[in-house]
Amino acid sequence: MLRQINMDKINPAKSTENKQAFYRELLTILKQKSLDQDKINSLKNKLCKKYGIKSPPTNIQLLLEADEKDLSKLKHLQTKPTRSISGVSVAAIMSAPYACPKQAQCIYCPGGPKSQFGNVPKSYTGHEPSTMRGIRNNYDSYLQVFNRLEQYVVLGHNFDKVELIVMGGTFTSFAKKYQEQFITYAFKAMNDFSKLFFAKNNFDIIKFREFFELPGKVGDKQRTENIHEKLLRFKGKTTLAKEKERNQASFIKCVGITLETRSDCAKLDEANFMLELGCTRVEIGVQSVYDDVLKYVRRGNSTADNIEAIRILKDIGFKLNYHYMPGLPKTTKEMDLAGMKQLFTNSDYKPDMLKIYPCMVFKGTELYQLWQRGKFIPLTTKEAAQLIANFKPFVARYCRIMRVQRDIPTKMRDGGVDRTNLRQYVDEFNPVCHCIRCREVGHVYN
Repeated sequence: MLRQINMDKINPAKSTENKQAFYRELLTILKQKSLDQDKINSLKNKLCKKYGIKSPPTNIQLLLEADEKDLSKLKHLQTKPTRSISGVSVAAIMSAPYACPKQAQCIYCPGGPKSQFGNVPKSYTGHEPSTMRGIRNNYDSYLQVFNRLEQYVVLGHNFDKVELIVMGGTFTSFAKKYQEQFITYAFKAMNDFSKLFFAKNNFDIIKFREFFELPGKVGDKQRTENIHEKLLRFKGKTTLAKEKERNQASFIKCVGITLETRSDCAKLDEANFMLELGCTRVEIGVQSVYDDVLKYVRRGNSTADNIEAIRILKDIGFKLNYHYMPGLPKTTKEMDLAGMKQLFTNSDYKPDMLKIYPCMVFKGTELYQLWQRGKFIPLTTKEAAQLIANFKPFVARYCRIMRVQRDIPTKMRDGGVDRTNLRQYVDEFNPVCHCIRCREVGHVYN
């Protein structure tokens, strides 16, 4: 059984008090003594044990906690940022809410313009972290990337190499002008952030604090408006070619771009345009290997469309991440397992990466109506976990299982998987898996 956390034993007030005392003592010592980095690290570890702090803060986090009047005494903490060996920070940004192409009327898909959840991107509810960031930043790619980079600084994460992931519907079905501008200003945000806050690769924490009005309260609308006003003055007009060239010398480099699409919107013309935009990986909604299932859920494409798009995208050189949806209407658990196995036994498929999204029921969809009438029964958490565990031994070593469920709060769903930690439920079955993720350092090799 999964371990249950006793929330009564957690004292948020005590935790906050300890954290404040930790920073107070650490910063007092650092103001008085100019220590080298090894001694600073030792001091951090010593005080972490004293105050029960889980992990030591970065130097940047220390500077964000310090009083402004003390920053001049703490200049020795402004170390030159170091590039990680292989770490890449993800900036997931949301495109504006647009309806899907006419042929795509999937009966299971929530969200979209004027949906049950308001004006949100298709297949989202407005309550996911990336969607909320998109809403907060008016779905502006420039503002969203700046916001994400700000968060990385505050959290003390490395962000010199960024992979841009564009979410929110079938991106390649949008107007080409919109696609180009969206990517252009995502590039520009990385370039402008580098120019604003880095000088000779040294991070200007004082300028950063002033610009983002830190420390500040999360959800402070006035602060958000102030930051947006400043950023929009920098945004200006530019071109994709110019920003790509700038990025080559930028401290923050875009090392990959992922775009989401459907197979009927990922043929040669769309694939070539994705290449122009700088795309390196494509997430494609395969959903099922059964034509009768795709037809029943009104997916708007066929297995032949999927196979053709996969061939084109692979020939061009894109890495491919498939979305597969077990538990759809007209399937059985046996069919789902056979279908997922086929992704690796049929040479027409063979994904580099895979996201498994057990079918869930959401208000405002046709599937919700079928479910209410008893015409559809979704997979339970246990059934989905068992199915995925049974499938894992058949995943090829060259593939990485990226996700095993949607990043949608389960409180938003009405039927289907009702836990956000489905992967842990899968692990309870002790499946043998040789995918790249399961063989990474830090994961147990089965």
